[in-house]
Amino acid sequence: QAYRHPSNAHSHLRSVLLPPDKTLPVIDGRVEFGTWQSIVFVETDVYPRRRTVLIQVIGET
Repeated sequence: QAYRHPSNAHSHLRSVLLPPDKTLPVIDGRVEFGTWQSIVFVETDVYPRRRTVLIQVIGET
């Protein structure tokens, strides 16, 4: 019997198009969005699992 890979190739292809990181400007302690910008979390995998969101602020105080 041949090895059968889990059928989640489309999940890998989606993750290529949707990068896992984003840089946003913070001005006076607030994230600056453009008129039509927002933050959206997208699950690309076919199997639900617990995820961790890491927010890192780099700059001067």
